[in-house]
Amino acid sequence: MENQKKVIGIIAEYNPFHNGHAYQIQRAKEMADADFVVVLMSGHFTQRGEPAIFNSHTRTKMALLGGADAVFEMPAPFSCASAEDFASYGINLFGSLGIPYISFGTEGATAKELLYLASLLKNESPTYQLHLKELLLLGSSFPQAREGALLAQMKEDGLSSDERFRYKEILQSPNNILGIEYMKAKLNYRSPILPIAIPRMGSSYHDTSLPKFQDFASASAIRNSIFQHHNDYAPFVPHSVLSLLKEAKPLPRDILCDPIFYRILMLQYDDTPLSHFFDV
Repeated sequence: MENQKKVIGIIAEYNPFHNGHAYQIQRAKEMADADFVVVLMSGHFTQRGEPAIFNSHTRTKMALLGGADAVFEMPAPFSCASAEDFASYGINLFGSLGIPYISFGTEGATAKELLYLASLLKNESPTYQLHLKELLLLGSSFPQAREGALLAQMKEDGLSSDERFRYKEILQSPNNILGIEYMKAKLNYRSPILPIAIPRMGSSYHDTSLPKFQDFASASAIRNSIFQHHNDYAPFVPHSVLSLLKEAKPLPRDILCDPIFYRILMLQYDDTPLSHFFDV
């Protein structure tokens, strides 16, 4: 009887596809000894709510050329949602497809560390809830209040100052925050899916300039280069997708600004509160 093939899932935007994404696909397959990689990719809109630099069809082709075996599109209501809803949809879909592994990038955090933080957020102990409420009343933003409440809970749990500092660093990274949400969704849905955490290579998530002495650049830096009509992004994109990327027509960042401003003015004219809209 033929052995069952192993499949690993990746949730991504590929905005656009670059060397870091190709590395993740290759490394995840190696770590899970997987035969196939299935990607759940944002469609025409990203988690920031802005249009992706290339349409979903072009980005799907890039993903397939870059090593993915199948690509599913994440609907816009979830691809533009909070990290919690974004992650929940992905974990749910992979569960329904019977995919046993999920791979995601991290900023130096292990899957075990992210799972611990996710368990604290899922359980919301009285200590956590009390400190969260107090910090919000004092004017902290929700991410700041949540971090403070988590650290208070860790202190109560007996973690050392060094351990708490380590977790405080982990909580500063958007990639780690998303990883925590994947793990929280895993706990909430009692999913058997196994995490494969891949350390991010090269530039950090927030870097907007192309590096000089490495092969990995952030998607933000590559987008900036494309919008400035430069070709200096070429070393940071797999050769297999470079020609497609050069031929594709990028969507301007502000392409929807005028229609959105017009719609907001019409809503104000009709006395429709913007708070009626989800997440506003």
